[in-house]
Amino acid sequence: MTHWLRKCLLSKALMILALLSWMAVSPVAAVETVSPGESVEFLAADSCSTDFEIPNSVKELARAHASCSASQRVLKAEVRPITGPQWVGLRTVRASATLTNDFEVLADPDTVGNTVGAWVMYDSRWNGMMLFVGFFSPPSVELSIRLRDVTDSKVIKGEMIWGRDGSGAGISIPYIPIDLNLGGGVDNQSVSNTFAAVLTRGHKYRIEMTLTCSVFSDGGLDVGSECDYMDGFLVGSGGSAGWTRLAVKVGLDEEEVLRKLETLLRHTHTYLTGKGVGHNNTEAATSEPVEDPDVPGTTRPGRRGGKRGN
Repeated sequence: MTHWLRKCLLSKALMILALLSWMAVSPVAAVETVSPGESVEFLAADSCSTDFEIPNSVKELARAHASCSASQRVLKAEVRPITGPQWVGLRTVRASATLTNDFEVLADPDTVGNTVGAWVMYDSRWNGMMLFVGFFSPPSVELSIRLRDVTDSKVIKGEMIWGRDGSGAGISIPYIPIDLNLGGGVDNQSVSNTFAAVLTRGHKYRIEMTLTCSVFSDGGLDVGSECDYMDGFLVGSGGSAGWTRLAVKVGLDEEEVLRKLETLLRHTHTYLTGKGVGHNNTEAATSEPVEDPDVPGTTRPGRRGGKRGN
């Protein structure tokens, strides 16, 4: 083997070792874990994503946009369609953004599959604008939260945090009893809430918060309706939604607690009657815990009731 070939092989080996070392120390997003009786509070979202429903024929006219930030826990979406010859019939345009957080309910071989009660607690806020112009193009906005069992691939809980849509004819602002002006149609609200769920130990779960803007329009007579929860909406300094606090509290595993209590009630102690010498050094065992008749609801090891000794 020539000196050049040995040098080449050594260089490639060093590159492979460096790559393996980098892979070994590269950070991997850890899933939050929680045990029964404990809680976990999220400081940021694990990830975020966007999604769109836009008919191909009106893609350039839909003006649908969405964005998100996992670290800032922010969702943004807008649909502001304009007219054009591509519109044929009534169409719906949607834009949505989602924040996700994953966690796992810990278990051991004896408790895997046990069910526990849990509570998801969140503080959410939203800021945006709704504008309805025309007869057939009502906009709508929805902010929702879902709890998904990733292990079983199913949604086990979901609720609407907040939502509204346009109504009426002509130019109107939903739920604002005044004509369009610089102060109408802007939402800037927040809410704190908790919902309960039943979780399975050993399963992984995902919390999803989704903001969805949509406009249903014919794109011809009705133009100008908007759902705008994004930077630079018509009125205000910028729109968005998201959560400011998100936590999960898991209750006790009743089956595990009962099993431990049953084990405790059957528990005895073995001891020596003597001092380690002579014929008195024999083994003896205490009885199981028994209730003290003088103190209801208590137990005293080694006694089966009767009178107290002097």
